Amino acid sequence: MFIIYEQNLQIQTTYRNINNFVTGVYTNCVALVVKTVTKTVSNFVNSAVKLVSNVVHSVVNTVKSVASKVVNTVKKVVKSVGNWFKSLW
Repeated sequence: MFIIYEQNLQIQTTYRNINNFVTGVYTNCVALVVKTVTKTVSNFVNSAVKLVSNVVHSVVNTVKSVASKVVNTVKKVVKSVGNWFKSLW
C-alpha cells in the first residue's frame, strides 16, 4: 500500500512540475510573442491605413484643383468666344 501511495505522490509531483513548466513557457514566451506580434501587426495596419488615407486625400485635392482650373479655363474660353461673336454683329 505504501508503494502505491509513494508512486501516486511521484505522479502528482511530476504532473505539477510539468504543469508549472508549461505554464511558465506559455506566460514567459508564447504570450509575450503573441502580444508582440499582435502589437506589431496592429501598428503596421494603422500605418498602412494612415498612408492610404493621406494618398487618397492628396489625390482628391489634386483632382479638385485640376477640375477647378479646367472649369476656370473653359469659362474664360467661352467668354472670349462669346465676346468675339458679339464683336462680329
